[in-house]
Amino acid sequence: AEREQVFFFARHGEAEHNVLIASGQKAEGRALLDPNLTEAGKLQAQSLKKDIEERGLQFDAIVTSPMQRALETTEIVFQGAGAPILVTSLHTETGIVVEGDEISGQNCQKGSPLDDLKARFPSCDFTKVEEADQWTTAGEGYFHPMTADDRTEAFREWLKSIPYSRVFVVGHSGFFRRFLGGIKMENCQLVECEI
Repeated sequence: AEREQVFFFARHGEAEHNVLIASGQKAEGRALLDPNLTEAGKLQAQSLKKDIEERGLQFDAIVTSPMQRALETTEIVFQGAGAPILVTSLHTETGIVVEGDEISGQNCQKGSPLDDLKARFPSCDFTKVEEADQWTTAGEGYFHPMTADDRTEAFREWLKSIPYSRVFVVGHSGFFRRFLGGIKMENCQLVECEI
């Protein structure tokens, strides 16, 4: 019999590029490489942590993307929670250029070198990102070499394969919109969903 899994998803807190893009400075926002959370984003993450605690939610594992904004959100929400934090690039935005998509391949969709991330976030398990063809570069910034569209099923299968029943996933709005059937998530919005 298949084990029952429960999944909760949350978009990262507000990051530096979100502010610029929302104010109409799209080019400047998209030019930021692996942007960090803003102070407002950190407060959103603290609010999400409080919401999870008030609802009495507990998780066997946390899954996050290797983008700093997702890792920072994860760190604020789950620091000291005791659940393993698994990092995978399968649910990042599209870091390669795609014809007709003005956002794909932009710096804000690319991450930092793995060694830097491991040093900054030592409580996270980067084993999945270390696998071949999971975190590559073409000069500036790191990314998964496939489009987000081409990774949705691989991410779904990977989530189903991990040996945990209650899983919390921190990620990105564009990927989640594809993965969760069109849901447009706000920063630190919590969604419980079957996959």
